[in-house]
Amino acid sequence: MIWSLIFGIASAEFPSQIFSSYGDDPSTTLTLSFASATECVIPRASVGLSASSLTPVPSGVITSNVPFYFDNSGGVAFYYRVRLVGLLPGKKYFYAVACDSSWSEVYSADTVPLDSNFSVLLWGDMGRDGGEQILPALMDEAKKASTGSGATFAIIAGDFAYDMHDLSGKRGATFMNRLQNISAFLPTLGVCGNHEQATGNTTHFTNILGKAFPGTALGHWYSVNTGLIHWVFLNSEVYHMPPFTLHDDSGQPFVVSAPTQLEWLEKDLAGVDRVATPWVVAVYHRPMYCSNSDNDECSNSPLNWPSNPLRVDLEPLFVKAGVDLCVEAHEHSVEYVWPIVNGTVQARDYINPKAPVHYITGAAGCNEDLGICFNPILQPSFFTDKYLWGPKQYSYTRLHHNATVLRLEQVTVFPSPSIWATMEIVKN
Repeated sequence: MIWSLIFGIASAEFPSQIFSSYGDDPSTTLTLSFASATECVIPRASVGLSASSLTPVPSGVITSNVPFYFDNSGGVAFYYRVRLVGLLPGKKYFYAVACDSSWSEVYSADTVPLDSNFSVLLWGDMGRDGGEQILPALMDEAKKASTGSGATFAIIAGDFAYDMHDLSGKRGATFMNRLQNISAFLPTLGVCGNHEQATGNTTHFTNILGKAFPGTALGHWYSVNTGLIHWVFLNSEVYHMPPFTLHDDSGQPFVVSAPTQLEWLEKDLAGVDRVATPWVVAVYHRPMYCSNSDNDECSNSPLNWPSNPLRVDLEPLFVKAGVDLCVEAHEHSVEYVWPIVNGTVQARDYINPKAPVHYITGAAGCNEDLGICFNPILQPSFFTDKYLWGPKQYSYTRLHHNATVLRLEQVTVFPSPSIWATMEIVKN
């Protein structure tokens, strides 16, 4: 194994906000993040294939730490990242992290198998209080993962907390400590949502989460392959905020903007090997189509659709590249959208679809209307297969796949976790 510990930014007095993710190859990499309220003289990590036999990560590759102070006086300034590469596919790795002599407990996280024998959890809009509505159910999923009987990793389709910068960063730190109950065990990938750019930029998302994600764009856009799926992660907020410049881990500047993302996306999709990864799934926050009665640009009105930049920029490219599924959130509801192009339903089934299928899973929780998450669907649209919304209709998604079937199960959590509905996309 090869280790490199890279400084980002941090959280409480003891190793806190412990968060696992992946590098560019989820089968052979893990990225471990943690935070500290005070700067560590010697940040440490130990890793191994057994909880009783951990090997210290070499410290010679530790570089400088850049404290995160901007609009973050209530949060944590020091974040550390351990990037593990050269790991074995489909293995459970145990690990502990430390700031100087203060060690965390031992956690575990899985690399992704080379085959398709694994499942993925997906959700969006966890909300202000750390997703307390679905947190117990997700913690149960994490416990299953720690014993090898649950999902392998998780994906959050934006709006992690409402908002991470609130209370001068305190809300973001509190949220990440809650998320630790899940993401310390389930490596987690994600995308930027509107609540990650509420200040006009993405400072807290970039420093706390984006730097832990794959690629060189600090979490704003990237792609990975897992099993038979090529995943594309995009930032829908580039259409709702002015361009700005960031510097990647090597110090190279890049512009966070719609044209920059689109240029990257065209190259990425052109390079997909559909033999190795017959499925292509795009993940981003704001939907292209929705039935919610809130007059968002995705809502059921042709007058709204020309103003939806995702449809203008991304839909033609998705159709051309044969993207199979779009995972979205933002609307605090669940909605299955038939294969559709330019407002025209291509089929009312999911067998060999000729257009992307859209799947909104934004019902994990929110801070609006006292947490009721009131985004009503009073009348389903002509493009809607199934939908779910309302008080206590909180849920998340399980995804399974093989070479011919992509299956999504929507799990509602009240009064107890149960499968509400299942979608199967079939390729013959």
